[in-house]
Amino acid sequence: MLACIYRQSVSENHMGDGVSSDSLVDLAFTFSPLVEQTSVDTVVLDIEGCDLMFAAKPGFSAALYSQAGAIRQRATEFGLRVNVAIAANPDAAIHTARNITGVTMIPLGAELAHLGNLPLRVLDYSLAGIETDRTVELRETLTLWGVRTFGELAKLPLKGIAQRLGPEGVRLQKLAQGKSERPLVLVQLRPGFEQAIELEHPVDELEPLSFILSRLLNQLCANLNAEALATNQLRLRMKLENRTEHERAITPPVPMRNPRTFLRLFLLDIESHPPPAPIVAVAITKTAAILIPAITSGRPNGSSTCQSTCRSLRPMPRAASTTSRSTPSIAKYAFVRMGGIARTTNAAVLFQNPTPKIVSPKAMSTRLGSARPTFDTVAAKKKPR
Repeated sequence: MLACIYRQSVSENHMGDGVSSDSLVDLAFTFSPLVEQTSVDTVVLDIEGCDLMFAAKPGFSAALYSQAGAIRQRATEFGLRVNVAIAANPDAAIHTARNITGVTMIPLGAELAHLGNLPLRVLDYSLAGIETDRTVELRETLTLWGVRTFGELAKLPLKGIAQRLGPEGVRLQKLAQGKSERPLVLVQLRPGFEQAIELEHPVDELEPLSFILSRLLNQLCANLNAEALATNQLRLRMKLENRTEHERAITPPVPMRNPRTFLRLFLLDIESHPPPAPIVAVAITKTAAILIPAITSGRPNGSSTCQSTCRSLRPMPRAASTTSRSTPSIAKYAFVRMGGIARTTNAAVLFQNPTPKIVSPKAMSTRLGSARPTFDTVAAKKKPR
């Protein structure tokens, strides 16, 4: 089952608190981890399996009323006035919550009974994936046909709708019937950059503390890596048994996200500045973050291979027997992205347009049987015997 929460307004007690759409999303996340923010004032959440969270009596209506009542009560704590609709279809729940005040329950198969009397002007065409220009055309056509409510559109013959309005009309009719099929577009939460843990027993030795710090740092660095971030400062906060706090901070010379390096730095710092009492809770927070740009990126045509051009740091080596003006050469390296991670493959150097050699001829002597000179110009003083 799915629940839709529609925000009517903000209560007078919270009018000046700056309540935004984030408050509505936060309200939904207190009941389910699967939340879709359909619009600024509408969210849909999956409440399947949440019956055990509420003291509801057995039965469909009792369980729904208990969950909807809990949502409205929590919304009051957030300073919101909301409508709640619970249905098996997300779009049916959205239209019901937006147009019917209070709590509405829609059993499976009874969607049209609740939507049939709604005026057609409140139908959300965007839920059917219809663009704005096409929406105006469909709305004018339905007005000319004399269709005024959801029920009238739902009762039109499907074959006629498909012939005259095309696939958009078919999707629109299913939307009015409450039988549209689509998955929820879930809100992706940003990973947290603060990791904390409360200990069952106080810790006063460095070795058991290292296992705790390693667990927190691994998760923190994984979140940094997921956001392509690195940090050059971490703060460690330890709550002690005597109800005081012991704080330490490390500042690496360069931004990084290596949990082993952070762990070693923390252990060395704690060994030099040990806490005065056993530790009962630990929290690690990043205080600064730096965006680490990706090494490579795909081409506009969708290819995953990218070439980058770099300049050599030293001149191209020449033969010891030639005199030339050496200049830096341009080299190409190929980088390939595999599985979302940029890896270097075949670091073969391809020199482009090398500077031509400028040879200065020299006079020298040679003997018969000696190694053949490799110079461009050789002037022999004597003829070979």
